[in-house]
Formats: sequence, C-alpha cells, structure tokens
Amino acid sequence: GENHIHRFLHDHDPIEIGSEVRPLKPRTLYAFDVNRNSEGQILTLTNRRILFKAASGVPDGIKVDCASRIYAGVGTGVDIFDKDGIHLGSLLTDPEYGCANLVLVPRGSTS
Repeated sequence: GENHIHRFLHDHDPIEIGSEVRPLKPRTLYAFDVNRNSEGQILTLTNRRILFKAASGVPDGIKVDCASRIYAGVGTGVDIFDKDGIHLGSLLTDPEYGCANLVLVPRGSTS
C-alpha cells in the first residue's frame, strides 16, 4: 500500500553569505503529499499546495514537532504554523540577524 506523509519545499533563490534577501523574490513554503511504495521508497510528490508565505526573510531551518507544528526560521525569528499553514505565533529575535536555522530538543533534555 501507499503511505501519505508531507514534504515541505520553499521556492527562494539560493542566498550567498553576506548577500541581502530580495524582498520581491518568492518566499513561499509548499506542502506535498509523499507517496511511497510498500518498501518505503518515495514514488511521487503530489498535491502541491501553498502552506504559507514568509512575511520577512526566507523560510529556512524548517522543523516539524510531534504535534505536527511547523517551525520556520524567518527574518524576524521563528514563525510557528499548524499542519494546515495557520500561523500560531512567532518567537522574535534580533531583526538584524533573523533565524537561519533551529533545532528542536526533546522535552526535559538539557543537552
């Protein structure tokens, strides 16, 4: 049988260190259904849909937690969305730096 999971892709241009984000270029994160065969191999990506468009910066360092919340580093920090792309909130950082990557740590872990 086939298993359906989601894959997230964004459409921004590659960014070189020290370059500026071009505000008129795309900053959209898309979700796809991932179709696998019975051995778990990816067969196709289908059902492309817009999950969200970053208001600032470029969505990067994308992570998904056990509750299917999506975290994306953006120009103002980390934006948090539900699995349908509804904005749940933001963790703000220094706007000069934004957030290019992040890590999720299991609850109770200190390392």
